[in-house]
Amino acid sequence: MRRRGFTLIELLVVIAIIAILAAILFPVFARAREKARQSSCTSNLKQIGTAFMMYVQDYDEVLCDTVMGRDAPDHPARTYAWTSLLMPYVKNNQLFKCPSAWWASDAMGGWGVISGGYGGMVQVLGYNGSLGYNAADWGGDPNLDAPGHGQPMAAMTAPAENILVCDATNWNCHRGFWERTDNTGHPNPGIAAQYNNAYYTVDSRHNGQANVCFADGHVKSLPQGIQNCPRAHSNPIAGAGPWRYYHFH
Repeated sequence: MRRRGFTLIELLVVIAIIAILAAILFPVFARAREKARQSSCTSNLKQIGTAFMMYVQDYDEVLCDTVMGRDAPDHPARTYAWTSLLMPYVKNNQLFKCPSAWWASDAMGGWGVISGGYGGMVQVLGYNGSLGYNAADWGGDPNLDAPGHGQPMAAMTAPAENILVCDATNWNCHRGFWERTDNTGHPNPGIAAQYNNAYYTVDSRHNGQANVCFADGHVKSLPQGIQNCPRAHSNPIAGAGPWRYYHFH
């Protein structure tokens, strides 16, 4: 008895069905993989948040700045980034590397900077003592600058609403640069272009969301886009979540 094989049309139909299923399932698998990386990132930030809590216990309830000692007489020998200041509490460079930040590195550079995809929030922690924002322009909260010193936890009225560290395109996240448009290469041209060539932005790399660590130690995922900004913002995709989370209050 002669066996009948598949016709060309039948084979093409099967191939088309497989291609359609692949097109449907591959994005689902990619999102699932990213979700797993996001969970690992959340764990990293939880441990970083714990390290901040340990730091303030050792330093009279005062937070470290994103960088400290820049004005010291023997600068840069005594200049330290927040990643360096927290290292004694974590003892693991890889903790500062987000698994989704493919462009980042866990190597420690000058000032103890680790450009691993997490940025210390300048307008909450300060940068060499300065928070750097104008209270009248940004919602009325006082700009509690304390040159040469970190910010005291006791002065913070809402620790659960103050972001210390977030997924970012730089080791410090600076709200004052989110409306710049002249960045063509940091951390690389592709990432810069994603945020309209702004600098030091939040990086919503987890399926359009960014993980952030707050001053009370909890970690949360925020959707891309600035919310409740007190004035019109030209580049809202540079942030994620409520504007007030990004300055000391």
